[in-house]
Amino acid sequence: TNFTVSGLTAYVEENRDIIIGSFGLANRDTRSRVGIQTGVKGSMRLHYLSLTPVIQDGSSCGFLPQDDITLSERTITVAIHKVDGQICEETLLGKFAEYLVRVNARDNDLPYEQYIVDTLVEQVNKAIETAIWQGKTVAHSGTGLFDGWLYQFDNDASVIDVTLNNGESAYEGICKVYAAMPEETLERGGVIFVSPSIFRSFMMEMVALNLFHYTGAVNDNPDEFILPGSDVRVIKTPGLASSLKIVGTFAENLVYGTDMEGDEEKFDLWWSQDDRLWK
Repeated sequence: TNFTVSGLTAYVEENRDIIIGSFGLANRDTRSRVGIQTGVKGSMRLHYLSLTPVIQDGSSCGFLPQDDITLSERTITVAIHKVDGQICEETLLGKFAEYLVRVNARDNDLPYEQYIVDTLVEQVNKAIETAIWQGKTVAHSGTGLFDGWLYQFDNDASVIDVTLNNGESAYEGICKVYAAMPEETLERGGVIFVSPSIFRSFMMEMVALNLFHYTGAVNDNPDEFILPGSDVRVIKTPGLASSLKIVGTFAENLVYGTDMEGDEEKFDLWWSQDDRLWK
């Protein structure tokens, strides 16, 4: 007994748009909270405006303009990358999965196509997520796809640096970052991003201390927890995996730039007749 699949459309052909639309930030909490700037080809300037009104004595006539409108900008740059791979299905011959290999070249199907494609999308997304946070190009003594947010923070004089000492707990480190966050940041919906390992340690400390009547994650989301005594959410962030950096900001302050609208945005899977390989 086996599945009858002759009437089904090829997985990739049927799901091409879904697959392409799935590429991007892997973590739902990062993706749903940061700013997404699409249509970035090469470089794009992000423009910001700030205005601080000067409250004056209005008990007499006259007009004395003192307000300043400050315009600033930051350049966001995207990098063009690709993933190439090839599969020779005949390597399965003589193995447990050889029954999946179709010898008839006119009726070729890639064994485990759906699982291969789904896993590829998942792993590419993880790589993008890590690069967005921790990427550093060769020009900056790294091997990443592009310069990520942590690199930008390290080279921005306006970023507030907090020193965490050896031996301090995850909870102590998160509290230090929270204490250093400006009022404006907190008013705009401050959040704290941490690596999965720091988040686990933080949660275990909350359970062990039991000082704040631990009630579990926020809104049944196991990847978030409100820092006790505040309204700031601590968010588990896969892109910070293996990093000891703790990032406090308001989420819209982070912008992820991507093309995702260009003619080179595609996912192809095909049988190459010349060398008889899947590519």
